[in-house]
Amino acid sequence: MYIGKIETGKSYKKIIIFFLFVSVVLIAFVSYASFSKAEIKVVPKKENTAINYEVNVESNQEIDLSLLQNINGRVIQTEIEETQKIANIADIEVDDYAKGKATIINNLGHSQPLLPRSQLLSDSGVLFRTDERVAVPAHGRVEVGITADQPGPDGNIDPTRFTIVKIWQQWQSSFYAESAETTTGGTKQAKVATQEVLDIGLKEVQEDLYQKGLLSLKSNLNPSEDVIEKAVKLELLESDFSVKPDTETSEFDVRLKIKLTAVIFNEKTLIDLGIAKLKKKISASKEFVEYNDEKTSYEVVEYNVEENRAKIKVHLEAVIASKLGNDAFDKDNLSGLNRDEILNYYQNIPEIESSLVDFSPFWIKSAPSLKDHIEINVEK
Repeated sequence: MYIGKIETGKSYKKIIIFFLFVSVVLIAFVSYASFSKAEIKVVPKKENTAINYEVNVESNQEIDLSLLQNINGRVIQTEIEETQKIANIADIEVDDYAKGKATIINNLGHSQPLLPRSQLLSDSGVLFRTDERVAVPAHGRVEVGITADQPGPDGNIDPTRFTIVKIWQQWQSSFYAESAETTTGGTKQAKVATQEVLDIGLKEVQEDLYQKGLLSLKSNLNPSEDVIEKAVKLELLESDFSVKPDTETSEFDVRLKIKLTAVIFNEKTLIDLGIAKLKKKISASKEFVEYNDEKTSYEVVEYNVEENRAKIKVHLEAVIASKLGNDAFDKDNLSGLNRDEILNYYQNIPEIESSLVDFSPFWIKSAPSLKDHIEINVEK
């Protein structure tokens, strides 16, 4: 039997649409609340600091960092002596005696001899000497070799007239010399053992002996020990060269004797001692971050091999940072803030150098209201 069409009415459609809308909103809110996240990284202000301290190293010493001065260790020593040849000498320009030829002109009425090394003075004032004895006939001329009296480039002169110095002055206008060519050779290239070359040679031999000395020291170590080069003292006992400074030579010998004294200890213990001293020194508003290994140095200032003890002077450089207060971690102050507002917030905290903010998912533009969805990390 036909009973007709049942009318649902427009009111039911509106209710359905309303519930669908509410559901979508609830799902969006739950998704936002569940997946929204803010990651904040803050960098405290850092500064470099340093501390100088002395440490006593003694055999069978009980390690107590609270004393901040004693560590366990021992002292070993070796001596090495060698003579080595240095042949890597570069050519340099050095002064030499300029040479040339001059013609002795005799306009006198008699023959006139001229002894070897007779002085000839050029018109420019450079003194030369003859290389050999010559006899110049009357109204004649003889060519002779000449050499500058002093080494150097001043001896390289153009053709000129020379006065023969040590003859009767009234003869000098009639008995003189002339050159037709430039004198040359006032400088030359040569291998010279200058003081700098000797010093470089000494350094090369010293470095070679140092490395051999380290091998010798390491051969006397226990399995758990190591030689720390920062705590090795090198002493130059004897040094000698086969030539004197500024000698022309293609090679020379260096005789060298050195002594190496090594203080053997646990390096970590030494550093820990310095860090403990540093932590006592810095203010309560600062905290230790790390020490700088490259800029930390040691120096053996005292040692006694017989008593197996030494004193090491240490320069330790480190980085310290400002401690952050509660305001840096107060998430109530961050909830709802956008990126710029968060950056501005941390910019106003004196102990913070910089900050970085990252929201996720990508459409999130502000910090979530849920505190556990805000993550704050400190980069040391």
